[in-house]
Amino acid sequence: MQNRFSLIWILFIFTSCSPSTDLTSIQSEVNSAQDSAQTEIEVFMARGYMGGSNYEKLHLKNGILWAECGEIDRKKVETAPAEETIVKLTASNSAEAATQTAALWGFKDSFQTFPQAGSAFSFTGPGILEVKNLTANSSFKTSVDSVANEDFKASKPLLRLINILRREAKLNCTSKSFYGL
Repeated sequence: MQNRFSLIWILFIFTSCSPSTDLTSIQSEVNSAQDSAQTEIEVFMARGYMGGSNYEKLHLKNGILWAECGEIDRKKVETAPAEETIVKLTASNSAEAATQTAALWGFKDSFQTFPQAGSAFSFTGPGILEVKNLTANSSFKTSVDSVANEDFKASKPLLRLINILRREAKLNCTSKSFYGL
């Protein structure tokens, strides 16, 4: 009986001295995971070059990234993927993409100040960049060149978002014609 009482007393001391769990930080982690799991975005980039038009399409939904790249057939005006991939993002990369998407949509009122999108077929033009936030049922179009332009506050989270998705997709046909990306 004495041993049992001593054991209970020791357990009580250890549990009362152990660091308490911060419920706020746990709730914050759960909310972040839920937000990143609910983020659905799509990025489409295209730019012409002397012999045709390159494109990349990146689609993130529930932490799964689907990506393709290739050429746009000018006659049929349809994409011809040279490569496709599906990648499960890590929780931190998925959360980072969700954070950048939220930051980007925080500048929603300034989207109209972005330069107009160009043509996907003009090799001297600025190209096309279309971003769809399917979670928020909202989208905008601009030029590929505008992302590298630091005059627009929204270009920073947009560039970060694109870089996260492109880094994770690891497509071999990543176009060098998307200057600054």
